[in-house]
Amino acid sequence: AKATGSGANTSDLILEWKGISTALTLGVHLQSPVNVEAKWYKNDVLITSAGCAGGTISGVTNAQVSCVLPTSPVSISTDTYRLVVSSVSGQTGSIAGLGHSTRMIMGAEYMSDVKSFGNFGINSLSNAFTKTPASFQVTATLPASVTDLSNAFYQSSANPALSGWNTSSVTSMSNMFYQATNFNQDISGWNTSQVT
Repeated sequence: AKATGSGANTSDLILEWKGISTALTLGVHLQSPVNVEAKWYKNDVLITSAGCAGGTISGVTNAQVSCVLPTSPVSISTDTYRLVVSSVSGQTGSIAGLGHSTRMIMGAEYMSDVKSFGNFGINSLSNAFTKTPASFQVTATLPASVTDLSNAFYQSSANPALSGWNTSSVTSMSNMFYQATNFNQDISGWNTSQVT
């Protein structure tokens, strides 16, 4: 079934990359993460190499969570890389935002899906999906906590079905699809009453 942006969020933030056939670095920018733990997986197997160590992140203004893929063995295009961000055991995790205007997704051209936004009270997805490829989709529904979608799909080649998103809390959609020349989905059902 085609993703419509209405998939249930789990407690974890789950992002996927696919189609990689060269050495590169994958990663995303987290704003003000508190009590969260990042883990990287390749084909559902935990990556333990130093370049993808992940670990606990808390009390910093901005965090770049990355995974350096080795030059050998080279990834094959069918491999799936997954970043899972969870709350630290016994703690309540929070993330203010996913994305940053000057710290873009690393390996954006291979990002394939947002499986879940987690339960972190994310407020901002500004620039979260910049330069994502035509194959990019968003399975997860939009968290009710999100208020900022400005530039979310800036220069993206994707045409994700987002009809399932509840945008009733969103106050900013400025340039949300700026230079996203392939986007052509029906979003007429979105509630934009709070957008200024």
